[in-house]
Amino acid sequence: MTTKSQREDTLNQDVQIFVIGNWNTKVLFKDLLIRDTEKSQMESLAIEWIKKFNFKHQNLMTKEFSVPSNIIRFDYVLNKDGLINVFEIEDRPAGFEINALTIPKVFAQFLNSLQSYSAYTQKPIGVCVSPGRMFNSDDFFWVQRLRDFVDCKIVFGQVPKNPESHIWFIRSLRSETEYYQLSPYSLSTIQYEGDKSYGVRMGLWQRIDSLGVDNLSWDKPFVVKPDAGCRCENVHMYHPKKPSGGFSTRTKILNAINNNEVDYVQDYYEPENPDFLPDGYAMIRRCYLVYDIKSKSYKVIGGQWEARPKCHKIHGASDAICGPLVL
Repeated sequence: MTTKSQREDTLNQDVQIFVIGNWNTKVLFKDLLIRDTEKSQMESLAIEWIKKFNFKHQNLMTKEFSVPSNIIRFDYVLNKDGLINVFEIEDRPAGFEINALTIPKVFAQFLNSLQSYSAYTQKPIGVCVSPGRMFNSDDFFWVQRLRDFVDCKIVFGQVPKNPESHIWFIRSLRSETEYYQLSPYSLSTIQYEGDKSYGVRMGLWQRIDSLGVDNLSWDKPFVVKPDAGCRCENVHMYHPKKPSGGFSTRTKILNAINNNEVDYVQDYYEPENPDFLPDGYAMIRRCYLVYDIKSKSYKVIGGQWEARPKCHKIHGASDAICGPLVL
């Protein structure tokens, strides 16, 4: 049996660094297999998610297929019974550049889905990256790869002219209201990107104002989160026995509630610590599903696992390590 220090040494030797703009992304090429039960759970939950999603604004996908987005992502862990505990279902996920670099099959399936929508609509593909996402995400980098694989129009930093001539994969911020006009031609959400109200209807979390602040259970761990957002912004985890490691204090959470920074409370799910990582690493799984026109359903294509040392708030931080999550 290897010791903790031996696993640390092996990890440091095996990790590769990929430079994406200003970010150094650490990758361990250790495949984590998606089990059949895991796959079927996600695909079944995706059906329920479609029914519970708040269709506030129509886009191309809602008009043609009655779904919110061409690609979605489950962030989750497996519990001791092998069932998935869902953190989020992202309606317009990021992370495509690291997919292209480390899991080409996943990136290729995403591109194939774009081509299938193009064939269905008889319109060419367009991809637009707004000023707000040009250099604070991976969009600028993976979009430039597209020309090597598909025939498409690429627009950086401005609203495309004559958008009705293409189908569009739009990468913009919710605050960039000038992009809302592209919704009729968009393969995903724009104005209501990141809306988390589906979780209440799916029973994944509760509204804090419905539960009541006085009814928060401070004797057990929980998570509070905003009505919309990404990258763990304004997400706070509380644990009565873990004052550090990414957890917030009771005072900080109450301040977030009083300042209207958070809207929902969710059960806390312990991250995984697989055998191939040293003790103290906390890991989650991030799996993409694309909408398949033929089967009229979302299909699992794979994704990444992601882990951080001594921190349970897991996102693409500088100390994070990721690897392939494969079928």
